[in-house]
Amino acid sequence: MSSFTLLKATLFFVSSCCFMATTTTARPDETSITTSPFLRGGEESRKVKRTRTSSSSSSSSSTPTRHIPRIIPIGGDENENSIMECTLYLIDTEYEREEEEAKGQKWYCEFDEIVAQEQLEMNDPFVELNGISNDDLSRIILKGKEKSTSTLTTDFDSTNYNDSAQKVLESGRSVLRFRQGTIDRLAFTLNVEPSSVVEIVNTNYDDDEDRRLNNWVPVTMGGKRTLVVRITSYDGSVQPVDSTEEIRRAIFGEREGERELEPAPEGEPETDTNNNSKNGRISTRTQFERCSYNQMTLVPFDGTTLGDETRNIPPMQITDGIVDLPLSEEQSAKLAGIHKNNIMSYTREAAAAAFGDLRSQFDHVLYCLPEGVGGFLATAVVNRYNSWYTGNRCTSLPATMHEIGHNLGLNHAGELKTYDDKTGYMGLSGGRDTMKCFNVANAYKLRWYSKQTYSINPTKSQTGYQQFVVNGIADYRKTNLNREGNDNSTAINRKDRERMPLVILQLYQSMVGRDYYIGYNRKIGINEETEESPNEVLILEKLGPYYSPAETKLRGTLKVPGDVFTIENYDNMEGKFVNILLESISQDGKDAVIGVSTTKQPLPVPTSTSMAPSASTSPSVAPSVVSETPSAVPTKYSGDNDPLDKQLTDKGIKYKWKSSNNCEWVANRPNKRCSFRWKGKSVSEFWCQKTCLSSVVVDTNDDIDDRCKAGNDSTFSFNGFDRSIVKGCEWVRKRPKKTLQKEVQKEQNSISVLSRIVQALLTVPDCDASQQSWYVRTEYEYYSIGKHYHNILRRALFVFNHEIVIDRPLYGLKLYIFKNSF
Repeated sequence: MSSFTLLKATLFFVSSCCFMATTTTARPDETSITTSPFLRGGEESRKVKRTRTSSSSSSSSSTPTRHIPRIIPIGGDENENSIMECTLYLIDTEYEREEEEAKGQKWYCEFDEIVAQEQLEMNDPFVELNGISNDDLSRIILKGKEKSTSTLTTDFDSTNYNDSAQKVLESGRSVLRFRQGTIDRLAFTLNVEPSSVVEIVNTNYDDDEDRRLNNWVPVTMGGKRTLVVRITSYDGSVQPVDSTEEIRRAIFGEREGERELEPAPEGEPETDTNNNSKNGRISTRTQFERCSYNQMTLVPFDGTTLGDETRNIPPMQITDGIVDLPLSEEQSAKLAGIHKNNIMSYTREAAAAAFGDLRSQFDHVLYCLPEGVGGFLATAVVNRYNSWYTGNRCTSLPATMHEIGHNLGLNHAGELKTYDDKTGYMGLSGGRDTMKCFNVANAYKLRWYSKQTYSINPTKSQTGYQQFVVNGIADYRKTNLNREGNDNSTAINRKDRERMPLVILQLYQSMVGRDYYIGYNRKIGINEETEESPNEVLILEKLGPYYSPAETKLRGTLKVPGDVFTIENYDNMEGKFVNILLESISQDGKDAVIGVSTTKQPLPVPTSTSMAPSASTSPSVAPSVVSETPSAVPTKYSGDNDPLDKQLTDKGIKYKWKSSNNCEWVANRPNKRCSFRWKGKSVSEFWCQKTCLSSVVVDTNDDIDDRCKAGNDSTFSFNGFDRSIVKGCEWVRKRPKKTLQKEVQKEQNSISVLSRIVQALLTVPDCDASQQSWYVRTEYEYYSIGKHYHNILRRALFVFNHEIVIDRPLYGLKLYIFKNSF
């Protein structure tokens, strides 16, 4: 690279939410251009400020006008080694008409400020990229080399992508290098032919210089310094639709010391029948605080700007995070029908000329454009701080949440079209004050629910079947390991972080870099006004690595127990299936239990659809299949009618190299030997599947019942479990606390112990089913006692559902098999 000159520029991908208006767009004069102060920003510009004199720049009012060519060539000849460089940013524009969606996203290029000023003679280093299609850009970056293979990691993520999966265009990170091009300095466009491109590379995550130059990684935590700029005409005759106070309240809410709007209590609707907020308008700041559980907020800038002595820009006092800013007289005359690129450039120039370097002072700058500016609704730069709003969109909660979401690195949420995933803010919203959050694929990037987030590659599961409890975002508990309260539902066999319900489950694909995300779209609290698939399990795909600003697509939903969504050719593996099964939803609607399977056909589920039996004020009646005088002889379960038996086999085991230690030998003492492992594989799961299943003992003796008597003990902890697991409806009698503990220590057959606990449950009178913490999904609990009981306990459901509990199916009872009991 030392043999040629490297001219730096930054290429932006701007994301704009724009709707097509009836106004026509006007282009500037074809022959001349008036130069004005150059937009300053970024570390490179700050490095050279000390070398400039105050005479090198001046305010727009004193800048002389001179005529220069509108379109100029840049770069060198084909035989020269001069290379231009710019950083790509994505601008996303949402149009009113669906047919305009195709032009909604455009790549932009940001040149280095000094290059723009001294070599390109431009008054704004930010230009729209033309001549290269999105397909061309994607193809070029795949051919290039990563400057670094390092990737951002999170404390809850173990996703590892291969090299090709990491080569994706990233707004604010991808750098375009090319030899020749032309710039239209009035239309703010750059034209580059694909043949002129040298390469596209992604800058290094870990390189301080790269991060300093591009500043591309947005921070989704903490207080975000926010400035709202009301753009007016030079004489104030043309202003935004909404007043300063209306905009301030819509974005920041009440001032400090004033009464803050309170959201509705948990479980109650936030809006009335007319879709109006019961407690008044929720501000953008408040909704970000609610969705992030106070991990992120918008802090209105209140103080003095830095200004810029080298540009004769004095500091300015700003209060409440909002300021009126007039355009020049010449710019004001062009407002009617102005093109989007021009109004974006004019407002950036005016803000930089008034406040100094924007990037170093603000995390978000929102421009509320004057009445009459049309052609789009709102627009924002992905992974940058800018967003623009026309009409009354500055006071629209969904609009500001959406555009700031782009600033945070999020892209559109769609289904069949670009914006038609209405579950979160990155898709369509129906009202001006719709209160919801972001879908789980976008939420994964935001990291707001990290304590209940987990990543798996289902193809690496030893059992081929994993089960999880999933909660909605409104039920997230931002505490240490989520151990407070009475919530006992857990994701089983996980380390500390995962022994709890999940809010986000990521299914990552290391080969293709397009991951799936599973979440429960519970319609309550902060997500009360989700506009699609309420109270359903959502399966989304992100069309790029988790850290990239890629679009998300809603691929499917699971509405009722038994619904299955199948991913074919998972991670680009031919014939590899991953099934997501909705097993049950708790009666209170809080817990959705899902299974993730790598078998072609998912596991069947019982016909019961509720995790909890219905409440009754009278003592429950034992199921008819449970005799009042139980048999003294335990009965064995025969799996002849079990459809899963077709999958079971007995292999030629020779335990410890002894030919006599085969599956028949295991059958003599199944309670002990089925738990053995040989050659790294479980006897019950691999070597003697059929033998261990047929040896399951279902003990119908009521000796447990004889040792129990009615009573309440809300602090009971069975077998040393580390927190209270029984609340409300008490399911054990007084003595079984100690007796059942001994039984667990004595019995190695988990099914026998489970059957005893079930009988104790079924004989408890006056059970209040409304106490939801008493109930838990049974099937997923097998993980807590060891994977070698996987097949046994999975089939226990069929035993109990068909032979013991019909009126009160075990499939719906909340029942614990406790950690480290066996």
